[in-house]
Amino acid sequence: MKNILILSIISISFLLPAMEYTPSPDYWEDQNIYFIMTDRFANGDRSNDDFGKGEFNPEHFGAYHGGDLQGIIDKLDYIKALGATAIWITPHIQNQWVSPKYGRSQYFGYHGYWAQDFYKVDPHLGTMDEYKKFVKAVHDKGMYVIQDIVCNHMGDFVSADGKNEALTGYPEKAAYPFDNKDLFHYNGTDIYETGFAGTLDDLKTEDQFVKDQLIAIFKFWISEADIDGYRIDTVKYVKMDFWKEFCKEIKDYAASLGKKDFLIFGEDYEYDDVKDFKYDEAEKKQGAYTGTDEEPIFNSMLDFVFSGIVTQTIAGASIAGGVTNDNPQYGSFKAFEKKYSITTQKYYTEESKNRLVTFIDNHDMSRFLYQAKADGDQKKLLLAVTLMYTLPGIPCLYYGTEQGFSQPWVKQDGAVTSNNRQDLWDSNYTTDTELFKSIAKIAEIRNSHTALRTGRYVSRIIDGNDGAIFSYSRIADGDEVVVIINRSMKRQKVTPVTDISGVLVNLLTGKKVGKTITMLPQSSMILKSF
Repeated sequence: MKNILILSIISISFLLPAMEYTPSPDYWEDQNIYFIMTDRFANGDRSNDDFGKGEFNPEHFGAYHGGDLQGIIDKLDYIKALGATAIWITPHIQNQWVSPKYGRSQYFGYHGYWAQDFYKVDPHLGTMDEYKKFVKAVHDKGMYVIQDIVCNHMGDFVSADGKNEALTGYPEKAAYPFDNKDLFHYNGTDIYETGFAGTLDDLKTEDQFVKDQLIAIFKFWISEADIDGYRIDTVKYVKMDFWKEFCKEIKDYAASLGKKDFLIFGEDYEYDDVKDFKYDEAEKKQGAYTGTDEEPIFNSMLDFVFSGIVTQTIAGASIAGGVTNDNPQYGSFKAFEKKYSITTQKYYTEESKNRLVTFIDNHDMSRFLYQAKADGDQKKLLLAVTLMYTLPGIPCLYYGTEQGFSQPWVKQDGAVTSNNRQDLWDSNYTTDTELFKSIAKIAEIRNSHTALRTGRYVSRIIDGNDGAIFSYSRIADGDEVVVIINRSMKRQKVTPVTDISGVLVNLLTGKKVGKTITMLPQSSMILKSF
């Protein structure tokens, strides 16, 4: 009876929309995304911090710290000041707050990726009404909401052999519709049928009941809350047949509500390929998830290749780290030329190839300043940010980058680790630093110039001045913007290459430049002819 009632409510909500839905943007390529780990961003309601299960401890880097939806609402002007036009938040669904004990260790679901009840908002973040209020507040500011979701796995509710359905975590059991241990894999032999990270319960996404339920769940959140897109976690651990059906159903349903271009981008973290600079292999695998022009699947993907190339060319490291300032291993800027070549672009659908979500770093990898061994020296970071906002794709800034967050070492439970998920309130949300203002200025330039958002990429100078200089143009409808990067520690003289005559102005400063430019060490210019 309970199951019938829930399904009836969901069916009614689909048939009788209770609101006017926010249409999709004309072009997702026009957007700038700001990525938030909700628990660490802002605490707007201290009454939902601690539910007495040992899960809340701001002094423990792996526990709940108190960030919530009201906190994001309170800081929307801060986000907008960075030039962001879309906000991606970590999963909002009710989680397993406390894991079972693994020997002497126990973990906490503050991050949102351990679902317990797919139909509820986690109370640490707020209520259903507060979630709707959050989405509406973002829309009222002229921005869009991208919700992080997980289809591959849930929390750890069932033992690895599938026999014990109530472990020592909290909550102990998964909620309907996945309150049946037969809906999970056990003792599988490949990545599709094993518990994620060794312990998390792996959903049988090949099972039609599971598939139908996940489709219904994520239609529900579009209908109920008016969100604009999904970022989907761990897509490589689910077979492609699932994604073909899931993505089509979600996009078609969103379109029926007036969201004609509901964004769905997936996380395919080909770590080994990117770490070893095998970018072409990573592009092929990443691009496969976009399907074909005739049968599209994802209409965007997280661009891990971009992150790898930026880290290599600007930080002088692979994404695995391991270099020092005394021994950087800078890669050739030719990697970007290859990335935007026709050969590489063919791995993606026409729809997706120019709107991959580009990023420097995120919550699952080392922060850029840590990789660059550049704590306190933000010149390299601004070069990376300039590349992200001016090369093709939808740029995505990880929260705290604008505050110069690196990755402090912390001691916890007898171990030492680095923390890339710091509390943003430690920064006091300052907006008057040179770093914050510089990132906001670069984003503003992108927002103001169509060529930087949707224009074609043209290489101008690759590895000029003995590898120091990289220059390219973005061109749209006769409008050209030229970007020049000097990654060296020395001044460099550069002659800009452009197809358009006229006086060149550096958009970063508003000043005219001559035919030959002297660039400061580790600096960039964004030029336009007037």
